[in-house]
Amino acid sequence: MFKRNIKIELDKWKSDPRRKPLLLREARQVGKTTTVNEFGKEFANYLYFNLERAEHRALMESPLNLDDLIDQMFLFHRKKRKEGDTLIFIDEIQNSPQTIALLRYF
Repeated sequence: MFKRNIKIELDKWKSDPRRKPLLLREARQVGKTTTVNEFGKEFANYLYFNLERAEHRALMESPLNLDDLIDQMFLFHRKKRKEGDTLIFIDEIQNSPQTIALLRYF
């Protein structure tokens, strides 16, 4: 049931031309990360970061402007940016208040 309900909501969010960053909050171990990883397959560009990993957190907290940060995010994953939608998934974002504040610029 959770997967169907969340998928419907994620599809609505994706189709909104004025979408903003989306925060998923739910109990632990209910499949949020798995669901978003599957959803990421629908995007031309999908970048996953887990802020429990020091190297991911260091990148997100670097003093780069947003355009340079996005370029570095692609470089970090050794991916070339493709035409089309991009989904950037920042897992465990609560570990970095600085990254949470950054969301207002996306």
